[in-house]
Amino acid sequence: MNCFVIFALSLSATVFGQSLSEDEMRENARKLMTSCKDKVGASDADVEALKMHQMPESREGFCMLECVFDSAKIMQDGKFSKSGMIEGFKPLIGDDKAKLESLEKLSATCESELGDGEDKCETAKRLVECVIKNGKTHGFEVPPPRE
Repeated sequence: MNCFVIFALSLSATVFGQSLSEDEMRENARKLMTSCKDKVGASDADVEALKMHQMPESREGFCMLECVFDSAKIMQDGKFSKSGMIEGFKPLIGDDKAKLESLEKLSATCESELGDGEDKCETAKRLVECVIKNGKTHGFEVPPPRE
């Protein structure tokens, strides 16, 4: 399963509860993405970019990411939430203490890199860039962009 699907399922589990099946989580993640797309005026191209493991190119696409992250409490009030990221991924790592420790380190790295971030949409973009840049170092594989 690729990183973006895992991330969407994790967000869905966080937002909608952990007792959902994988299909239910996928559907809820799709609904959340659609809701955020509509809320911020992102384009179909922004959504397609994410499906292709690529960063959206528009500001609205970055704001769509922020909306999703905010819904999952990975961002709060336009700022990155280290504890929110850890909680958001817990459904996927379960009781694996080594993965939890790696996630805590990745979250701390991103917290340090992101700082306070004054623009919430830019912060969301930079968060994705941080996870891509530092994920492998902390044991999280990030798939390459699709063609």
